[in-house]
Amino acid sequence: AAAAGGGGGRPGEAVVPADVLLLSGGAIVNEAMLTGESVPQLKEALPEGLGPSDALAWGGEGGAPQARLQRSLLLGGTTILQANPGGGNGGGLKAPAKLGPHARAHSADELSPPDRGCPALVLSTGFGSAQGRLTLTLMFASERVTAASAESVVFICLLVLVALGAAGVVLRAGWADASRNRYKLVLHCIMIVTSVVPPELPMELSLAVTNSLQKLMGAFIFCTEPFRIPFAGLVSVCAFDKTGTLTSDRMICVGVVGCGGDGDGDGETKAEAPAAAQLD
Repeated sequence: AAAAGGGGGRPGEAVVPADVLLLSGGAIVNEAMLTGESVPQLKEALPEGLGPSDALAWGGEGGAPQARLQRSLLLGGTTILQANPGGGNGGGLKAPAKLGPHARAHSADELSPPDRGCPALVLSTGFGSAQGRLTLTLMFASERVTAASAESVVFICLLVLVALGAAGVVLRAGWADASRNRYKLVLHCIMIVTSVVPPELPMELSLAVTNSLQKLMGAFIFCTEPFRIPFAGLVSVCAFDKTGTLTSDRMICVGVVGCGGDGDGDGETKAEAPAAAQLD
């Protein structure tokens, strides 16, 4: 088990190095780096005496094992704001005895880290952790650069129709001439159809996406799904619903609306209403 967090009950800036399972105590973690949620998350220890099958089912239904252990799972790259070795649900000290052959049973004194942190079992490290998978997504997202869309398919179909029409005219006129070589005539018609779609067409279609990715990376913005960039040009209205990421966790008074009159009066801003400024 690895010690996660600083001293008991004291705030710190410790970063979790890997995906770990909290075995004892409790912790308050900031997962904004991975999830974008600025609200700290409360983590609890794994209940005492649970085995692997019980541990995977604990915390509700879910698909992946990590999704079922969110209440006791500390993700790599997240920041521990507070750790308490005696918090949580008070259990978990006997859990390592059933988590696998490499996790042996220890007493409470042996499981207590020297820095009064929270004992935890390492589940995954490196690119196998949540932070590592996110890094891989950012590193290899450029391999999926494409501009394939319905408009591209329609454009290629129009080119093919024009080529078939031109080849049909050439074939009809040449077939009526008995002196023409029929083999070369058919070959020329095939060349007309195949040359209308150049081999560099996919590169030309993805050129706009590639240039957009370069400009975004210059602004330190990483796009994990480049194929959605062409659809961004069709957006006229953008709405954000990620509460906690784009909004503040505290209330700020920006104006006062009076109740007198017909109730349709305009509100006064903080600069116009001294009383509103005092409420902040």
